Amino acid sequence: MNKKFKTIFAFAVSSLMLFSCANVGGNIGDDNDDLLKKFSLENDSNLESGGSSRFFVSFNDQYLNNEDVTYSIIKSNGDVYLEDDTVYFLNKNDTNFTLKASFSYKNQELSLEKEYSVSTDTTLIREIKTNAKKGDNYFVRGIVTYKKGNSDGLYDGFVLTDGDDSIYVYGSALANSVEIGNKVKIQADFTYYITSTEESHAEKFNFDGGKQLEKGRLIENDVSLDNKISSKVFLESTIYDLANAPIENNITSNLYKVKGKVRKVVEPGFTNYYLYDPKGVGSMYAYSNYNGAEYTWLDAYDDGKYHDATILIVNAKCQPNGCYFRMIPFEIGSEEYIPTDMDKVEGVAIRASESFNKTYYASENSYELENLIADEQVPDAKIEYFSSDKSIIDVNNNKLVVKNKTGEVEITIKVTLNETEYSKVDKVVVSKKEEYNITSISDLRSSGKHGETYFIEGVVVDSVWTNASIDFGAYYIMDKNGDTILCYPDSENVSTELNNGEKVIFEGKYEFAQENPDYYQGNIKLNEVKIKFHDSQVNKLPKDFETKTIDELSALVPSNDKSLVGTVYRSEFTVSMTESAYYTNFYLNSTTNGSSKRLTVYANGKSTETNSVKFLTSYVGKKCTGLIGIRDSKSGKSYRFDILPDSIELAKD
Repeated sequence: MNKKFKTIFAFAVSSLMLFSCANVGGNIGDDNDDLLKKFSLENDSNLESGGSSRFFVSFNDQYLNNEDVTYSIIKSNGDVYLEDDTVYFLNKNDTNFTLKASFSYKNQELSLEKEYSVSTDTTLIREIKTNAKKGDNYFVRGIVTYKKGNSDGLYDGFVLTDGDDSIYVYGSALANSVEIGNKVKIQADFTYYITSTEESHAEKFNFDGGKQLEKGRLIENDVSLDNKISSKVFLESTIYDLANAPIENNITSNLYKVKGKVRKVVEPGFTNYYLYDPKGVGSMYAYSNYNGAEYTWLDAYDDGKYHDATILIVNAKCQPNGCYFRMIPFEIGSEEYIPTDMDKVEGVAIRASESFNKTYYASENSYELENLIADEQVPDAKIEYFSSDKSIIDVNNNKLVVKNKTGEVEITIKVTLNETEYSKVDKVVVSKKEEYNITSISDLRSSGKHGETYFIEGVVVDSVWTNASIDFGAYYIMDKNGDTILCYPDSENVSTELNNGEKVIFEGKYEFAQENPDYYQGNIKLNEVKIKFHDSQVNKLPKDFETKTIDELSALVPSNDKSLVGTVYRSEFTVSMTESAYYTNFYLNSTTNGSSKRLTVYANGKSTETNSVKFLTSYVGKKCTGLIGIRDSKSGKSYRFDILPDSIELAKD
C-alpha cells in the first residue's frame, strides 16, 4: 500500500465512528486471538448513498496486498454490493451492512468482520433519470468517469457515475474544476437537452431530449484520481442496435461498451467522426459543438480496423422523418477486433431485410421483389427465404413473389456462412389499394382551384429543403404522364422517409399564389399533403427530363399560364458560393464559354453551417450535372430554383 492511501486511511479511521468484532477462521489459540487484534479492517472514505469505498486490511501500520484478501458482504439490510475490494452504495434509506475480510497469516486462515452504517444524503442517478422533471434540483454523489473536451483543450462537461448508472453533467466551469477519478458530491438541476429548431420534430416522436444535469456546483471532492468505477455502469450493445434503438426509450446518458470502426469524414463546411458496426451495417456519429475539433484524438484510430470502444449516448438528432441517437466516444481500444462469422451473417441478414419493403399492395398480377440473393460484402454467405403463408407471398427461386391476396406474412431470412447460421424474421403486410379520385398534374395546373383538396398519384423524384432547420421536407412528384409538381408535407403525416422511385398517392390542398394580377408571383404546389398510399418498390420514372442549359433556364420568364413552376430539367453547371456577415448564397453557373449566367439556389440559413443546402459546399468549383426544379418566382420577375440533391454527379470531361 502506498503512502497516499496511508494518509487517507488514517484520516478515515479517525473520522469514522464504527464498531467491529474479530473472528478467527480455523482452530487457533489465544495467542492467535491476540495477534488478530493487531489486524484492522479499514476503508478510504465516508459511507454515503451514491458513493463507494475501498477496503483494506492493515497490520502494524502495514497494508496487506488486496490481491491476498477476499472480501464478502455477509449481511445487509439495504442495496449495497461488492466488486473486488470496493463496496458501492445504492441505498435509498439509511442502511447497515457487515463486511468480511478473509486472508492467510502464518499458515492460518483468518477473517475480520465489521459492521458499517451508510447514510443517505443524495439521490441516486437511476432515480434521477427515471423520475426527474425538468428543473428539479438534486444533490448527487459519484465518480468523475470521463470528460468531454472542447476545441480549446478545456472541457464542456463530464460523465458522473455511481454504483450502477451514469449521467452527463453539462457545464464548463464545473467540468474544469474536477479531474477524472475524483469522487465528488454536486448540486445540480436536471434538464432535457434539445435544440430549439428540433423541438417540434422531437415532440412528434415522443422524445423529450437528452437527459443531463446542468448548473452544477461542487459540494465535496476527495481529489484522489484512482477511485474505481463499477462495471455495472457499462452496458453491452452494438452500434447497429444503438443506431436503431426506439427513440421513445430515451437511452441518453447511458454508457456502452461497443465494437466499432472509426472513420473521419472531412467535407467543405463540416468534419464528422463515425463509428461503424462490425456487421457492416449501422453507424453513429459523434456529437460535436466544434465541427469535430474536440475529437482529433480519434485520428489515430482511423485505421480501417474495428476496436473496442466506450461511448455515451448524449442526445438525439431530430428531423421530420424521425430521431436518431448521437454519441460521445471516450475510449478506443488499441487492439484490433476481427469481425466473426456471426457478425458477418447478422450483417447479411440485415441487408437482406432492408432489400425489400415491409408493406406491399395486392394486384391482379403477381410481381417479384428485388430481394437480396447474393451479398457483395460477404459473397460466400448463403441466403435463403421462407414464407409463413405462400398464398400471400411465395418464394420462387429464392425471390419473394407478392400474390393477389392481402394479409400479414412472416418472412424468415436464413444466412449461412461456414458453420455459422443466423435467422431473422420480418413481418410483411400485403394490403388492398384503396381507390381515390386521382387528378392528373396537368389538369391540376390548368384547372385546379386554390385551397381545394385533390388526390395525385406518382413517383418520388427527389426530396428538397423547406427551411433552414430541416435538411429535406418537400417532394417533387412525377405522375404517369411525366408531369411534375412540388408537394409540401403535412408534418404530422408525411416526412422524408419516402425514397426516390417510390410510388405514392398524396391528398393535399392545391395552392396557386398570385399576389399581383399583372404577373405571376409565388408558387404552385400541393400543400399540407397526407400520404394515402405508399409502395416502397423502386419504380422507374415514367419520363426522362428535358435538358436545358443554365443560359436557357435563366432566360425563362414567369407567366400566368402556370406551366413552369414545379417542372424539372436536367442541366450541366458549376457550383459557386458567396458568404457575408448576413447571408450565404449558392449558385449554379453556366458552363458555356463566355457566359456569365447563373441561377440562385433556393435556400434558407444565413451562415454556411445553417444553410439548408450546405451539402453543395463539397461541389464548389466543380463541373456537375443534375436535376434542377423551378421552385417559385420571386416578385414575379424571375424564377427561384431547387437543386435535387440525389441527382448531382460530377460531370465527365
